[in-house]
Amino acid sequence: MKTLLCIRSDYLTSFAGDSRQLLETAAFLRRHGADVQICTAADSIKKCDAVHLFNLTRITETYAFFQAAVQYRKRILLTPIFWDLSRYYQFMKDEVQLAQWEYYKSFRREILQGCSMVCPSGRLEETRLCMDSGTIFPSTVVPCGVFAPQREDTLTERIFAHKPYLFCSARICPRKNQLALCKAANQIGINVVLAGKDECQPYLTKCLAYPNVFYAGFLRENQLWPIYRNAALHVLCSFVETPGLSSLEAGLAGADLLSTSAGNAYEYFGEDACYCDPYDESSLKDAILTALSKSKQPALRQRIREQFLWENALQPLQQVYRNFGLCSPAV
Repeated sequence: MKTLLCIRSDYLTSFAGDSRQLLETAAFLRRHGADVQICTAADSIKKCDAVHLFNLTRITETYAFFQAAVQYRKRILLTPIFWDLSRYYQFMKDEVQLAQWEYYKSFRREILQGCSMVCPSGRLEETRLCMDSGTIFPSTVVPCGVFAPQREDTLTERIFAHKPYLFCSARICPRKNQLALCKAANQIGINVVLAGKDECQPYLTKCLAYPNVFYAGFLRENQLWPIYRNAALHVLCSFVETPGLSSLEAGLAGADLLSTSAGNAYEYFGEDACYCDPYDESSLKDAILTALSKSKQPALRQRIREQFLWENALQPLQQVYRNFGLCSPAV
């Protein structure tokens, strides 16, 4: 039984959390006897037995895959990677994006109603999907995961020179809210190191206008690990995260975490992390000071190691595939 893992066509050139989740899912399923192939073109769907859609937030290509799957009567699974963005668009006063988000609500509902199984990353994501679509659907929670690189680089002198520093590993763009982080850290008097693809040059320029901010560029996992490990704090104050793959990486590397409260990070990290409201800049500043004043949280690293390594996190998905005859039965 052949399953196509369907994702946006630029998943490699515009690498993001959904890209990592897709690649790790494909590798896991292949290890466990599933015949899976990554698909970026809807016209390939005729040749498979089932489709597994990724990303209900960027819906244009996902809906094209869905329509083709319905046309050819294929079983449909979905990893939604979803959060309601209406509050964010309202906050940013982006009426065009807000109208488009509302317009696509019926498309999201149609996809959910057509799925044999929906695999959110947590119960909060499942609840948000139900609230957004006004419908119910079969679901199995499949957490996001993380892995440690086989080797890691040493901390470079250019990063070491900025210690102590707050670290944020994320795409550089307004949704990740790095500008608020840079402002709050400047007021506190602590350095910030940013790493990630520059998706909005004017936004990065605003961040770098603060003298305490250093941009390390886009880095590979083995380059990120020593920066996580030496950070005073890893901060992901985005307007939404489910839960934020870089937070999982940072926690596994041994960093303390400050995460956004917008999303389902609390389901993953519980009381072993600190949280901030991305819509309230004073909340961010206070949360940084609180997190810095706390002692190290070794329980966080153990929690991630026990529950959220990819091999453990994806076990529920293996059972879903078995139930539908899409991978080898247990031996």
